[in-house]
Amino acid sequence: MHDEQGNQSVKDILEDIKKA
Repeated sequence: MHDEQGNQSVKDILEDIKKA
């Protein structure tokens, strides 16, 4: 599994939603 960029994007969005 080589989805570091995609995973980072999802993590960024999840963090944004959690921070909201």
